[in-house]
Amino acid sequence: MQVQQFPSIQLIRYDKLIQDFIRKSTDLKSYVREFATLESLSKYASQRTFPTHQRTLLKDVLMTQYEDIECSETVRDNIQKLTKTNTFTVTTGHQLCLFTGPLYSVFKVASTIKLAQQIQDVNPNLNIVPVFWLASEDHDAEEINHAYFFGKKLTWQVPSSGAVGRFPTNNIDAVLDMLNELSGHNWKASDVMSLLKLAYSKPNLSSATRFLFNELFGQYGLVILDADHPDLKREFLEEMQLELLDETAFHAINSTNERLKSHGYNTQINPRKVNLFYLDDGLRNRIEADREHWSVLDTHVKWSRDEILSMVKEHPEKFSPNVATRPIYQEKTLPNLAYIGGPGEIAYWLQLKDAFGAHKVDFPLLILRDSALLLSDKMSSNMKKLGLDVENLFQDYHAVEKQLIQAGDFSMSEEWSAIEHIMKGLETKVSQIDPTLLAAVSAETKKMNQGLDQIGKKVVKAMKQKEEVKLNQWSKLHAEVFPDGVLQERHDNFFQYRNAFGEDLIHIIIREFEPLKNQLTVISNQ
Repeated sequence: MQVQQFPSIQLIRYDKLIQDFIRKSTDLKSYVREFATLESLSKYASQRTFPTHQRTLLKDVLMTQYEDIECSETVRDNIQKLTKTNTFTVTTGHQLCLFTGPLYSVFKVASTIKLAQQIQDVNPNLNIVPVFWLASEDHDAEEINHAYFFGKKLTWQVPSSGAVGRFPTNNIDAVLDMLNELSGHNWKASDVMSLLKLAYSKPNLSSATRFLFNELFGQYGLVILDADHPDLKREFLEEMQLELLDETAFHAINSTNERLKSHGYNTQINPRKVNLFYLDDGLRNRIEADREHWSVLDTHVKWSRDEILSMVKEHPEKFSPNVATRPIYQEKTLPNLAYIGGPGEIAYWLQLKDAFGAHKVDFPLLILRDSALLLSDKMSSNMKKLGLDVENLFQDYHAVEKQLIQAGDFSMSEEWSAIEHIMKGLETKVSQIDPTLLAAVSAETKKMNQGLDQIGKKVVKAMKQKEEVKLNQWSKLHAEVFPDGVLQERHDNFFQYRNAFGEDLIHIIIREFEPLKNQLTVISNQ
């Protein structure tokens, strides 16, 4: 295999906010704890405290969740280490997508593991544990019910409402059969189908996802947490009460949004007055409030002030943070140093520092996940045939197309310069005889210009027809790098590439990633 690395900001089209985050712009200094370096991460570790009883609780919850999973000794040790005062976490989180979803979900976890290793290496007195936070309470079924393999979309029929982590997996065999057919029953990584079948024999999507990521990353000590747990919610009781009564995140985030907009940045999230959902079997609906009552959207559930305070105290598990408060819940739950997220996530985390302060919860350091492009044998071969490099893949499609048909070698600039010289001379002569004829000369010049342009287009068309094979190869290659118009990592499923690259792919990705360098890693299967 061959590996190349490029500054991601040179190739990937990030929003201005993320570009400035990568550049560590002073405009963003007030929205981060500190910009992340090994030094700033180590400094935070030396200052970070976390309650002992919460460490014990976290360990107990994790031990319960891992009861039916055969995990590595490294994972078991990491769970036990969470009770120690010198243990801290590096965390990422993601939706519970079908079959791990798009590639970048795997890249996020790999970045987290690599960063944990790097912090550990420079702080041998600490224990640094990589954590994958399962976004099991999310309720957007359409975002998680599909996966793309070999250019085809496989869709799983799931309930239309409720927390996705609770979705039963008893009807997934049809999707697995479609995948087996699509792959031609010929996976080089022969354990893929058996692994997926074993994972989705678990009773629900949360347990299936935990099993799958543990199989992929357990040897690296990854600890996987499903925070949809009553004991963990009980520790978040005070923050939920503040959300219900004081609209705490609403005021803090709106103030931050105004400041971000004054710098010319777009904002990802707009907070609600109550940033909590009501959670029950088959239901996760927004809580709304007026001056005297709280109600659950699209239901008959309604409380007075005393009733909802009693409800949240007695049944905290029935309340679920939304996008504005889930990060606060996460950081309240974990002895965390850093959160690793994609561009969209980092954008909304940059809106949250004041909300964390209002809730008196420590704000972590933020790190943009690694990006990667995986080039199959066929893709690499086509690049060589076309004489293209990685940078060409990220250039304008039509610009590369012109390059391939050698349009740059065909130029009528000399002809046009000659005509322009002649017409300028004609203008001089005509002006001396009858200036009113200059308009006719100008019109004729314009016609000649248009005529040359038409000839040029016809020549390019002829060259395209001559280079049809080459252009078709470019079209297919571009579609593989940008399927459905988005970067490969945001579309294709990991197991398609594990099949092509082999079982060492995870190891190679972790080895090559550098989460503090903001790089695009290109791995060629040659």
